[in-house]
Amino acid sequence: MLATIFGYDPKPWEQHQKAVAVIRKSIEKTNRCRTGSLSAQRAPYNSPSDIPNLNKILQIDLDVSTVWAEPNVKMETLVRATIAYGLVPAVVAASKSITVADAFAATTTESSSFKFGTFDCAVLSLETVLSDGQYVMATSSDSCTSDLLCGSAGAMHSLGLTTLLEIALVSASEYVEITCWPVSSISGAMHKMQQVGETLSVREISVVDSATDFVESIMFDSSSGVVLTGRFTPIADFAFVSISTEGQSFLQRIRSVWQGSLHGWERCAVIVHIIDYLFRHDDSRATDRAHKKRRSCSRKGSSGLPDPAQARVLQDIGLPFETVEEHMHSFHGSQGIWPVCIYPVKPPYAFGRRSFGIGAAFEHVFFNLRFYSSHTACSGIMERSLRDMHGFRYLQCRAPCSEVTAWVFHDDRWYGKLRSRWKAQGFPDIGSRLGSPQPLTYV
Repeated sequence: MLATIFGYDPKPWEQHQKAVAVIRKSIEKTNRCRTGSLSAQRAPYNSPSDIPNLNKILQIDLDVSTVWAEPNVKMETLVRATIAYGLVPAVVAASKSITVADAFAATTTESSSFKFGTFDCAVLSLETVLSDGQYVMATSSDSCTSDLLCGSAGAMHSLGLTTLLEIALVSASEYVEITCWPVSSISGAMHKMQQVGETLSVREISVVDSATDFVESIMFDSSSGVVLTGRFTPIADFAFVSISTEGQSFLQRIRSVWQGSLHGWERCAVIVHIIDYLFRHDDSRATDRAHKKRRSCSRKGSSGLPDPAQARVLQDIGLPFETVEEHMHSFHGSQGIWPVCIYPVKPPYAFGRRSFGIGAAFEHVFFNLRFYSSHTACSGIMERSLRDMHGFRYLQCRAPCSEVTAWVFHDDRWYGKLRSRWKAQGFPDIGSRLGSPQPLTYV
């Protein structure tokens, strides 16, 4: 909910400070009562979801284009509040219902990531309560606390309790004009999404320029797909096709556009409202339906349970440019897992940042692959392919992820040092978050 509009209003800040003071006292009391080892199970708050009343937008500052949001503000609420002032977060998570704290604690990428990186790159400040009750405001410009900000990105709420975030905003309009470019190969899609400016050959092939606000590719199979470039536009009253996501998924609509391209179109343009576009891949409704179906089957007994091999879950992985095509041919081609959405992503390194959630040390643009598949199809084959292709797997992925897998792709020593430095032993670690039965040894 929106607590205030542009300008400083002390009341919501005072209410927030009082709420945080109560949380700190509760954590301090628990910390004093601990005996022997620090037990995460005794922690009164293991994640921001344990404090649902922290769900307000405290301030939208137009002078510096930032918003101060409490951790349980949902992404749709944040976008609707900021778009009223012609602004949106630099990177917006695909799900309407995901909170800003969860988007930060996961590794969120989207079609604006080729310019602004992962969602955590847009988080400028992070208010955190440590497991001993200590208060910390971590910022990227403070050398004493920047490691806490960076380390918390993608670490699944395992370093501290987030109570407030300062998020960078960018200028936006009410509509997005999408240009659809049909492609006949994965490599064709990859080259079209490269940014203009490096070589003559890239300039000749790329469809991304300085006016581009969004870019992604949807590959329906290895030899057919479409690259989508988007730019903000204030009006939608010109002779292009206007589409809405109501009643039909965005992917289905784009597939229809792509099928039209088979009749000789080189490209075409469509107009989408900003809310429809930013949440075009929102799968929360489908997930809710799947959960209801599983609960219904559970009540009927084991014979009514769905086949685990048929349970489709959202997967996100990251790969360098050089290995995307090989991985998609070897893994997606052999498993028949299509469609696949591809996003170029500027890594945190490009902004002078480091993120625990980005497992590999990418210095240049990497590519995020998003798709649905069964648990069994991705358990071992995909991870072997990722290791061979120098990629990584996001820890927040809904498919099962083992402790061994986690540390193949992520820096356990850095993480362990952060846990020690910021007294995080009172919060569940990555192993606990992943449901690992064995304690982790970091250093």
